Formats: sequence, C-alpha cells, structure tokens
Amino acid sequence: LNTSQIMDKFSFVTINTHGLRDQSKVNEIIEYCKLKCFDFVLLQETHFANKKDVLQFERQWNGNAYWSYGKWHSCGVGILVRKNINVNVSSFFHDFEGRLIMINFSFQKCNYRLVNVYCHNDGRDRKEFLSSLDRYLSGNVNVIIGGDFNYVDDISLDKCGGNPCRGDTGKIEMSVMCNNFH
Repeated sequence: LNTSQIMDKFSFVTINTHGLRDQSKVNEIIEYCKLKCFDFVLLQETHFANKKDVLQFERQWNGNAYWSYGKWHSCGVGILVRKNINVNVSSFFHDFEGRLIMINFSFQKCNYRLVNVYCHNDGRDRKEFLSSLDRYLSGNVNVIIGGDFNYVDDISLDKCGGNPCRGDTGKIEMSVMCNNFH
C-alpha cells in the first residue's frame, strides 16, 4: 500500500486544541473523536507539560497515545491511535519543544511514518522549522504529515480578518518540502 491507499483504510484528523487544561474540553474532544471513529488523532497546542498532565486524558482515550510535551500555556503535540486498529507502532520520536512528534508503524507489511507538527506563529521561526523537517521525512517509508502549520496557502481564499498582507510566511518552504517528498 502506498500513502494514498492507506488514507482510504484509516481515518485521520488534526485538531488544534488551544489547550487541554479544561476537563470539559478534554471530554468533548475525546467523545468527538470516538463518535467519529477516527483511527489517528493529531493534537496540537495541548499545553501538556509532563506525564502527570496526560494521565487522565490517556485513561479516557483508552487507546495508545504519544506525546511531545510543551509548556503549561503553549505548545505540546500528541498522536492518538484508536484502540483495536491493526497497526504495529515500532517507534516514536519527539522534539523537546512540543512542536513535533512522529510514529513509525507498519500495516500489511508496509512501513509508514505519521508526523504531527505545530509550527511557530512567528514567520521567521516558522520558515526555519519547516526547512528543518526534511530530515524527518526521508527514508524508505511512506510519510503522512499533518498538524497546524500556522500559515495559509492563499491569503485571498484562506484568510479572513487580521492583516490582509500577512499569513503566508512558510508557503515557499512547504512547497519545496512537498515537491521534494512527493
């Protein structure tokens, strides 16, 4: 199976949570993901800072969870894998800023890498971050990448409000990355 074929086999969702410190928000997100039967959930901006922060969340999720901790009021990313799906997660990697996490898994004798990112709000930092992602996308593996890239591809179509001339910083770096690994 190639990457497009696995997208037909599994369901993926990416959610910027804007913080999971509120138990009612945790309940809402978990119930929504369970109701929709998402197989893989990519969470950004969890604001989870350590293992203690995620314990209650993991008990409620009742599946596998992988985390890159952020700070109490910023960052943090996670990948949730629904219980009882037939994949074998062989390894995972995370940064130490709460902006990147990836899992390597196999399904039907094919290897995949699922990468979840939370890009910086600052344009210069975002460009640098996006330019650095190629090292996580290379190798003999099918890559699926998602997350919150904090930019829009087309300001006239994808943006409403704010400064009408800002918001697409990172577009070129993302285009280069996609062309290199397509």
